[in-house]
Amino acid sequence: MKPFNQQACDFFEQQKAIHAGHFNLRQDIRQCGHQFPLCVSFCNTDPSYFMGIQSSISCQRICSEFCFFDSCGSLTEDQLTSYFSLAEAIREELTDAAGPNHHYTMISLVLLTRQLSPDCRKILRRFSSVKRYQPPLSGWSEIRVCVVEADSGKSTCNRDGSALQERITKGIPAKQKNTNFFTRWFSRQDT
Repeated sequence: MKPFNQQACDFFEQQKAIHAGHFNLRQDIRQCGHQFPLCVSFCNTDPSYFMGIQSSISCQRICSEFCFFDSCGSLTEDQLTSYFSLAEAIREELTDAAGPNHHYTMISLVLLTRQLSPDCRKILRRFSSVKRYQPPLSGWSEIRVCVVEADSGKSTCNRDGSALQERITKGIPAKQKNTNFFTRWFSRQDT
């Protein structure tokens, strides 16, 4: 088994390859006092449509996502909840809901750890943070969190993070079980 630092470097390189071309990639970025090894971001300014016709009233909708990657060898419940607080602080700093064209901002947090405890998994699955802005502010924002286990390749996300989980794990091979009789029989190691 590889050391955790090497697993983290491999994971970040894999994520760079997955997000290249569609997202802006930045390495070693400091946000809200925390150093992240990788951040990928996306900002789209689409025209507004009403019933399929481009609206002349407001010219653009601003949609953005900021996805921060970090690694933590062993993730405790306290560390996980502090990551939730950090994501909320990042949302307050990066969401510009003051303009009338703001549609949504997603703050995504991807954590790599060796193994996720059942208690952390339960806390993570229950976490949800969607904020709808009232006038004079506009749009909404959401926090999505996904934790990837380096040892097994399994991933767990919060209630709102299934699309994030699918995107970041599409290149991560999960360990497969040998279910075929012949595969199991002939793959056994002699002792």
